Amino acid sequence: MGSSEALCFLLSGDKGSVYCVNENIKHNKLYQMESGITKLLYSQEKSILFSITEDLMLGQYALKSDTEAKNIITVKLNGRSHDFDFTWIGPTLLAYVSGESIVR
Repeated sequence: MGSSEALCFLLSGDKGSVYCVNENIKHNKLYQMESGITKLLYSQEKSILFSITEDLMLGQYALKSDTEAKNIITVKLNGRSHDFDFTWIGPTLLAYVSGESIVR
């Protein structure tokens, strides 16, 4: 979350919670989504965290510190919820595939 700040690991689980665990093993709950999180993607350039849930909800959060995250937007994506993947294809550009012949 910045070169001058302490080390922080971002963790999520099947209940939809996202935590920050710092170098002293202290953890803080940053936010909660409605279903299990399958993927977290972090943009260091923008301090933005993307969360994708099992039911294809995409949440975008601005990380202000290791204890605070602000929801920017949450949207429902179309596609097959059992066969999808997200990845970075640029510093701030995500690609999304969902078992179709289209990359979004």
